[in-house]
Amino acid sequence: MTILVIGKFSPDQFAFHISDTLKDMGHITIEFDPTTKYKHSSTTIGRRVHQAHQIIVNNLANTQYFRERRKKKLEKMIKREKIDLTIVTHDFLYPDEVEFIRIKTRLLKFCYTLNFLVK
Repeated sequence: MTILVIGKFSPDQFAFHISDTLKDMGHITIEFDPTTKYKHSSTTIGRRVHQAHQIIVNNLANTQYFRERRKKKLEKMIKREKIDLTIVTHDFLYPDEVEFIRIKTRLLKFCYTLNFLVK
Protein backbone atom coordinates (compact mmCIF):
# COMPACT_ATOMS: atom_id res chain seq x y z
CA MET A 1 0.00 0.00 0.00
CA THR A 2 1.31 3.47 -0.89
CA ILE A 3 0.68 5.99 1.86
CA LEU A 4 1.19 9.75 1.74
CA VAL A 5 2.08 11.23 5.13
CA ILE A 6 1.77 15.02 5.46
CA GLY A 7 3.47 16.66 8.42
CA LYS A 8 6.83 17.49 9.97
CA PHE A 9 9.55 14.88 9.64
CA SER A 10 12.31 15.94 11.98
CA PRO A 11 13.14 13.39 14.70
CA ASP A 12 10.57 13.17 17.50
CA GLN A 13 7.79 14.58 15.32
CA PHE A 14 4.49 12.70 15.02
CA ALA A 15 4.62 12.30 11.21
CA PHE A 16 8.21 11.03 11.39
CA HIS A 17 7.21 8.21 13.73
CA ILE A 18 4.09 7.32 11.74
CA SER A 19 6.08 7.17 8.50
CA ASP A 20 8.84 5.12 10.13
CA THR A 21 6.34 2.63 11.57
CA LEU A 22 4.53 2.28 8.23
CA LYS A 23 7.85 1.55 6.51
CA ASP A 24 8.59 -1.12 9.14
CA MET A 25 5.19 -2.65 8.39
CA GLY A 26 6.16 -2.97 4.71
CA HIS A 27 4.23 -0.05 3.24
CA ILE A 28 5.61 2.47 0.78
CA THR A 29 5.48 5.93 2.34
CA ILE A 30 5.75 9.28 0.62
CA GLU A 31 6.53 12.18 2.93
CA PHE A 32 5.33 15.74 2.32
CA ASP A 33 6.41 18.51 4.69
CA PRO A 34 4.49 21.75 3.97
CA THR A 35 6.59 23.78 6.41
CA THR A 36 9.95 25.43 5.86
CA LYS A 37 13.00 23.55 7.02
CA TYR A 38 14.99 24.81 9.98
CA LYS A 39 18.70 25.06 9.28
CA HIS A 40 21.08 24.75 12.21
CA SER A 41 24.03 27.07 12.30
CA SER A 42 26.99 27.12 14.63
CA THR A 43 27.47 30.86 14.30
CA THR A 44 25.37 33.63 15.79
CA ILE A 45 25.20 35.43 12.46
CA GLY A 46 23.98 32.28 10.71
CA ARG A 47 21.26 31.78 13.31
CA ARG A 48 20.12 35.40 13.02
CA VAL A 49 20.02 35.25 9.22
CA HIS A 50 17.94 32.09 9.40
CA GLN A 51 15.60 33.62 12.00
CA ALA A 52 15.03 36.62 9.73
CA HIS A 53 14.37 34.26 6.82
CA GLN A 54 11.86 32.29 8.91
CA ILE A 55 10.00 35.47 9.90
CA ILE A 56 9.75 36.57 6.28
CA VAL A 57 8.63 33.14 5.05
CA ASN A 58 6.06 32.76 7.85
CA ASN A 59 4.58 36.18 7.07
CA LEU A 60 4.42 35.46 3.34
CA ALA A 61 3.07 31.93 3.75
CA ASN A 62 -0.53 33.13 3.65
CA THR A 63 -0.13 35.05 0.40
CA GLN A 64 -1.79 33.65 -2.70
CA TYR A 65 1.59 33.07 -4.40
CA PHE A 66 2.94 30.82 -1.63
CA ARG A 67 -0.38 29.00 -1.26
CA GLU A 68 -0.43 28.17 -4.97
CA ARG A 69 3.23 27.18 -4.91
CA ARG A 70 2.65 24.75 -2.03
CA LYS A 71 -0.49 23.35 -3.67
CA LYS A 72 1.33 22.78 -6.98
CA LYS A 73 4.09 20.93 -5.15
CA LEU A 74 1.50 18.74 -3.42
CA GLU A 75 -0.45 18.16 -6.66
CA LYS A 76 2.73 17.17 -8.51
CA MET A 77 3.57 14.63 -5.81
CA ILE A 78 0.06 13.13 -5.76
CA LYS A 79 -0.17 12.90 -9.56
CA ARG A 80 3.26 11.24 -9.78
CA GLU A 81 2.37 8.40 -7.38
CA LYS A 82 -0.71 6.21 -7.00
CA ILE A 83 -1.62 6.88 -3.39
CA ASP A 84 -3.97 4.57 -1.50
CA LEU A 85 -4.13 6.41 1.82
CA THR A 86 -3.25 9.90 3.06
CA ILE A 87 -2.47 10.58 6.71
CA VAL A 88 -2.28 14.23 7.71
CA THR A 89 -0.60 15.26 10.96
CA HIS A 90 0.06 18.85 9.89
CA ASP A 91 -2.16 21.27 11.77
CA PHE A 92 -3.19 23.40 8.81
CA LEU A 93 -4.11 22.66 5.21
CA TYR A 94 -6.17 24.97 3.04
CA PRO A 95 -9.65 23.74 2.01
CA ASP A 96 -8.68 23.49 -1.66
CA GLU A 97 -5.69 21.30 -0.72
CA VAL A 98 -7.91 19.00 1.35
CA GLU A 99 -10.45 18.78 -1.49
CA PHE A 100 -7.73 17.91 -4.01
CA ILE A 101 -6.35 15.18 -1.73
CA ARG A 102 -9.85 13.82 -1.14
CA ILE A 103 -10.53 13.63 -4.90
CA LYS A 104 -7.18 12.09 -5.89
CA THR A 105 -6.66 9.55 -3.09
CA ARG A 106 -8.90 6.81 -1.80
CA LEU A 107 -8.80 7.57 1.91
CA LEU A 108 -7.94 10.67 3.91
CA LYS A 109 -7.24 10.51 7.64
CA PHE A 110 -6.41 13.42 9.93
CA CYS A 111 -4.36 12.64 13.03
CA TYR A 112 -3.47 15.22 15.63
CA THR A 113 -1.60 14.88 18.85
CA LEU A 114 -2.81 16.33 22.09
CA ASN A 115 -0.31 17.89 24.44
CA PHE A 116 -0.83 17.08 28.07
CA LEU A 117 0.86 18.92 30.92
CA VAL A 118 1.74 16.57 33.73
CA LYS A 119 2.61 18.11 37.10
